[in-house]
Amino acid sequence: MESALRILHIVDCMNHSGVPTLLMNMYRNIDRKKVQFDFLTTKEGAFDTEIKTLGGHLYYIPSLKSGGYLSYKRSLKSFFKRHASYIIVHSHIDQLSAIALSEARRVRIPVRIAHSYNTAIEGNLFTKLSRSLIGLFVPIHATDYFSCSTESADWLFKWKAKQAEYFQHALDLEKFLYSTKTRELYREKLGLTDDHFLIGHVGGYTIQKNHSFLLDSFRALRRKIPQAKLALIGDGPLKEQIEEAVVQYKLQDHVFILGEKQDVENWMQSFDLYVFPSLHEGYPVSLIEAQCAGLPALVSDSITKEIDLGSGFLQFLPLEDKNKWVSEMEKLYDLRPRAPIESVGIFQKGFNVDEIAKKTEEKYLYLRDEGI
Repeated sequence: MESALRILHIVDCMNHSGVPTLLMNMYRNIDRKKVQFDFLTTKEGAFDTEIKTLGGHLYYIPSLKSGGYLSYKRSLKSFFKRHASYIIVHSHIDQLSAIALSEARRVRIPVRIAHSYNTAIEGNLFTKLSRSLIGLFVPIHATDYFSCSTESADWLFKWKAKQAEYFQHALDLEKFLYSTKTRELYREKLGLTDDHFLIGHVGGYTIQKNHSFLLDSFRALRRKIPQAKLALIGDGPLKEQIEEAVVQYKLQDHVFILGEKQDVENWMQSFDLYVFPSLHEGYPVSLIEAQCAGLPALVSDSITKEIDLGSGFLQFLPLEDKNKWVSEMEKLYDLRPRAPIESVGIFQKGFNVDEIAKKTEEKYLYLRDEGI
């Protein structure tokens, strides 16, 4: 019997966050007798045990941040010398894909996929300049280009953007459909009644997610609506900074810092409003999930409009006008409660996890046959 095709995915860490969650959705639903996933990461993650249970292999190398560019490149060079038998490498690390795929190319791995999920670089001036320079080599070292949106393809693939293939996110959306029972249960966990107005946000504590803007807006809203509460789900390097700001603003009794959650779909049911003021995004998963849950959402107008699935739940606002955000929050408070819905037609938009897993599996097998 022919053994499964092993795909090497290059990811920063397999934790509960956007790209790793999407990969795990895919991994659980592909035919693992035909295609198996292995992962090259820089540190241990929350999904590691499940990956091993599903038959995947995990490899770890030091991060660019911990050792610098030369050390990172040497680690990748050494890894690919020892693992040159892969036919397909699929990189999910933005500009750094250029370094990883150049080393895969050095050992003649035939299929080298770069996958773009973003539209901007975070960090100081040096980081932005150095990453931009490194990123210019992504189109050179990749053989195939995957993206979640046209904007993210243009951003990373430059002159090769037109060759990009677009893959919808593989999501198990049925569990996000509105449930009154779940809503009541999870609001009870927070000690909330129907009178409270719960604003929610799911995202890592990074500059990109713009938690400071969210917190400032919430602070202004509470002056007008004392019943307002804020729930934050996620983890990240700026978490402590936000926690300190909550204390500074004396909002400890009104802001729930919940950390990472494996049952995000249930917590979303407890929200009255979803607020997403990111500075930039590729194609944010949580906004798809929010629409499926029938959750009204205020969204930064810097985010691609492709994320609007015609649900009628998204409103795009400029980050330059905080008062506008607060005003719209007030209006949505007056429109409570949320109307229970059974579907928003999102399943017709191509996010079905089984369909996408099958499509991706077939794509990998096709690339294998082409690459050999």
